[in-house]
Amino acid sequence: NALAGKLYYNAYTGGQRNLTGTVQIAEGLTATSAALKTGEITYKDKNGQGRYEAPAEPEDLPITTSETFEKDRVVNSTGETMMSVGHGTESPMVVNMNGHSLTMNFKTDERWGGKDGIKTERGQKIQVVNPDHKDITISMENTGGMANGIRAFGGEIEIQGPVNIEKVASKGLYGNGVLTFTEGAKITIDGPLKVHNVTGNKGEYTALKNVYDMNLTGIAANGPRSEVIVKGPVDIANIDGYALQ
Repeated sequence: NALAGKLYYNAYTGGQRNLTGTVQIAEGLTATSAALKTGEITYKDKNGQGRYEAPAEPEDLPITTSETFEKDRVVNSTGETMMSVGHGTESPMVVNMNGHSLTMNFKTDERWGGKDGIKTERGQKIQVVNPDHKDITISMENTGGMANGIRAFGGEIEIQGPVNIEKVASKGLYGNGVLTFTEGAKITIDGPLKVHNVTGNKGEYTALKNVYDMNLTGIAANGPRSEVIVKGPVDIANIDGYALQ
């Protein structure tokens, strides 16, 4: 930013927008040094002085492509799935935790559609590589509708645990800690799994129980030949509906 600040675009204060620029910070003093940061120069409205604003770190952003963590990873979302195979991303999408933890927090009030911590669609695969067994923590809250901690809507999810689903709070009748849905969907967790506090609106269920079934579960395998495999201890507690389905 100090380097960019040496540049003044005097006509910028008068509305001109013809000058663009970039700033690059390199390791070392030679032209062959490896660049650490490159970014666009913007200008202050008051006096046209240049400035460089570093791009946002991946902190908080959903994981939608293969990634190797460089530090403990946190995802905070108010609507987007926190880990999913993005458009154009090759499958399998491999998330290498590289000795770091992963914490995912989701909170929204959206009524329509299922909201998920980790999700695959048909033909997709996600692999979470965690040989150091660092914590994977998921918290889901949807005050408008359905929520799922981990859902394979077709496709396959493989995770090296431990996986701790602290909360799945939904407004309505549907919420799951771990869910496979549709034919052939598969979720494998290699390590301990904890699913606590899957809650919904029991009052709504009482009013509508002749129309809808309450589907609040710790672990559910729905669909022909769908599977949930856990290779480790399982701790399921405080589920408004069913521990297993």
